[in-house]
Amino acid sequence: MPPFALERSLAADGLLAKIAVDKYADHIPLNRQAKRFKRECGVELTVSTMCGWMAGIAGLLKHVVAVSLDELKQGSFIQSDATGLLILEGRKNQVKRGHLWCYTDGVQVVYRSTSTGKQENPADVLRGFEGTLLTDGASAYNLISKSEEVTRAGCWAHARRKFFEGRGGSGAVARISRAGIALASIGALFQVEREVAGLSPESRESARQRRLRRVLFDFKDRLDQWSTTIRPRRVLGNSITHAKKPAANPCGFPRAW
Repeated sequence: MPPFALERSLAADGLLAKIAVDKYADHIPLNRQAKRFKRECGVELTVSTMCGWMAGIAGLLKHVVAVSLDELKQGSFIQSDATGLLILEGRKNQVKRGHLWCYTDGVQVVYRSTSTGKQENPADVLRGFEGTLLTDGASAYNLISKSEEVTRAGCWAHARRKFFEGRGGSGAVARISRAGIALASIGALFQVEREVAGLSPESRESARQRRLRRVLFDFKDRLDQWSTTIRPRRVLGNSITHAKKPAANPCGFPRAW
């Protein structure tokens, strides 16, 4: 018998790869795969058996994930985000709320799941990273951002969403108008980014400095002015506070911003 990836298993490597790809790349649940194996191949596979194979595959691939994470941390840029996730824990499979963290350089992605959303989670994963970390305004990244080797950059898409939420509903015309001005300013940034997307990093940086610097500083002046007349807890006030955070600095604002 040739050696298989999983010792003492009847599943050859090709079968394991097919089940894993069908489940995680094509989103076909194991119970549906079991029905398909019986219908197309006349083979009966239980879901519990395939679950055991998936656990074995995870053990094998953890080494690949570790290498991928090391490669990410050797680069100069990482983007990260997190989302709440229900997980089953313990022998009785009690449902608890956990977190799924994503780390990417635009080429490859590494995921981490944790039982909490504490700041120590990304700080531990990214220990040793030196470069720019692009995130939303979540406080979970505050600890890693304190590292002198890490520059935290903010996501303009998140800043735009805040203003988009503040533009609707009934209320003062001035509030709606300000939200519209903010959306137009951010839209101008996005338009330039679309136009320079195919250029080299150096050319993109030059275009940003030449075409966006005045737009950004005009936008900053407006935010400074608006923040003196709008309560921070209002929807628009919250949008302004979010945009003025030091993390929301992806396009070259000085640290004083």
